[in-house]
Amino acid sequence: MPVLFYLGTIIFTVVVSTLGDQVVAHEYLGNFLWLRAAADNVTHGLIGLICWVAACGPRCFPASLRESILCGLIACALDVDHFVAAASVKIEDATRLRARPFLHCTSIVILAILMVMLAARLTGQLQLYHLTLMASVAVTSHHLRDSLRRGLWLWPYGSTPPVKIGFYYAGLGCIILVVIVGDTGLACEKEEPNVSLV
Repeated sequence: MPVLFYLGTIIFTVVVSTLGDQVVAHEYLGNFLWLRAAADNVTHGLIGLICWVAACGPRCFPASLRESILCGLIACALDVDHFVAAASVKIEDATRLRARPFLHCTSIVILAILMVMLAARLTGQLQLYHLTLMASVAVTSHHLRDSLRRGLWLWPYGSTPPVKIGFYYAGLGCIILVVIVGDTGLACEKEEPNVSLV
């Protein structure tokens, strides 16, 4: 069962990522910036959702679905910084920035998440620790997908060249493994009725 579960999530991730990129790149959407941005954002959300399902594993699956949806929403929410950086709600302004917006700086965002994660772990705030693991999956899956076109922004060193598709999928696999090791079964403990993430 676990082998089929993980094989299924891998295949589903590849299918969603490939279809999402095909839809975003389709020439028809070139004239409809909102539709193109929405398709790109939905793809980010679905990849984040699938990665969290994989990180929680098959024995936690139905119970982890709410958390997976939250992870997908966090992955989607990262693109709000385009509008903040543009100081505009116009899609034309948000998609034509001269530089990447602040939440797309992989090194800074991951460092901030790691600091909160460490503080949560040291103070015994397991729910916050679990939430930071979820945020790390959402951010990493979003940044890795964006890196296929633009590379990773690793301040203060600059940006890498665009990454290869194999690196993208390997990166997703690595973050899932990190969460599996770092979570130590917290996802399944969330089945208790008193625990809520929101």
